[in-house]
Amino acid sequence: RAALLAFAGMVSGLVTIAHSPTAPAAADPNAVVQQLCVKGRFFLNKRTVPALESSVKYFQEATVLAPRHAPAYAGLAAAYLALKGNPGAPRPPSEYLTPARRAALVARRLEPGSVEVRVVLAAIKQQQILARVTVEVDRAHDVSFDQQSH
Repeated sequence: RAALLAFAGMVSGLVTIAHSPTAPAAADPNAVVQQLCVKGRFFLNKRTVPALESSVKYFQEATVLAPRHAPAYAGLAAAYLALKGNPGAPRPPSEYLTPARRAALVARRLEPGSVEVRVVLAAIKQQQILARVTVEVDRAHDVSFDQQSH
């Protein structure tokens, strides 16, 4: 029984070492990319402007290290969309839609069947439609206002 407990402790220690950030496996490029994506998701879920900007940076770094990793591009697109919807974002909302769409299209090319990619693309499409409708409503309002003032 004592030998079994000692063995269990040793295995537990090995599992802990294997999953620690300083483990040798962390040098594996796939592990690094996965870790960057986890960090990107973590900051994406915080939804504050500084956190979203960090999220973008983590996902961008993941795309540089693994240019064929679709989840990194999908996460990048989601981070840009979240910035677009955040009123405290430093740039106008329209400036986030293009990089979001570009990242989502790369993700779709890499992994066309991915649910995450499809959801991000649907959200982008929705934002594009809303932007178009808003412009049309504003134009109609301007025309109506001009007609009333003459």
